[in-house]
Amino acid sequence: DSAANPHYGTQLALAYERAVFDMQADYILSTYGRLTTQTILMRFEDQSSNKDVFDPVELEAALKAGGGRLEALIDKALTLLDKKLDNALVEEGVPAEDVKKMTVEQKKTLFKDNLSKSVTKSAYQNMQGLVPVQTRIFSQTANGKKAMLVAVIAVQSEKTRQFAQDIARKRPTLVKGDPKVLKDLLPANEKGYLNEVGLRFTYDEAGRPMLLSYGRASVPMDPSWSASRAIRAKQTAQDIAQAMAEANIVAFMNNNIRISENTEMGDVNEDLARQVTEIENGKVGQS
Repeated sequence: DSAANPHYGTQLALAYERAVFDMQADYILSTYGRLTTQTILMRFEDQSSNKDVFDPVELEAALKAGGGRLEALIDKALTLLDKKLDNALVEEGVPAEDVKKMTVEQKKTLFKDNLSKSVTKSAYQNMQGLVPVQTRIFSQTANGKKAMLVAVIAVQSEKTRQFAQDIARKRPTLVKGDPKVLKDLLPANEKGYLNEVGLRFTYDEAGRPMLLSYGRASVPMDPSWSASRAIRAKQTAQDIAQAMAEANIVAFMNNNIRISENTEMGDVNEDLARQVTEIENGKVGQS
């Protein structure tokens, strides 16, 4: 949605998470995916002499048996009706006996020739050390309306995996890189942070690997809120943003992904017989 929308910050963070997950899923499915297929053919035809005859429904059988069984079933069915709806219909002039009218539907399969094929691709892989190197936020117009899109390019290298393992095991790392001034990598002002989302892998002034993680959230302020509620809402958003930033680092340290992609196609050819029986005031009517 538009960047002016009060929900934009939170939605952008979620879009980033979805983009990263989709990228991981596509990668491990194409690299490590295992394909299984299952084809099922189901054929059936009722050629019996009573193929058009339906067994009596429970209420019909109870009516023939007599006694209190039918009344018990009717009472049980009526208690399931919404009394408020009944009363509203009666008030609108619908006869009460019509409101209590029931129909029982039965279906019977006469012929079936169905073919279905299921293709499942699944994969499991550790994405430890995955680092987004480029994140782009851009707009796209479709159906006359504008939407904001997030694109992510990430890499996973021996250095990033080793650094992730070192962090996870809480040990000093031997990974080194070209020294950089961290201040130069951060936004120049507070407004610049609004253009940042996700994780960054870099090196500090001594060439040691560092992680920069950005979390986002937004507050759709309501003019009717009191000052205390607005302050609490802002604090909650800050807590969410911090949690999202910390979660990015946790995912870098150790992130196991299990993906399953299922595709089904088939042809269905069935003939069904249907019977609808009306039951009104405890009596079986026409079918």
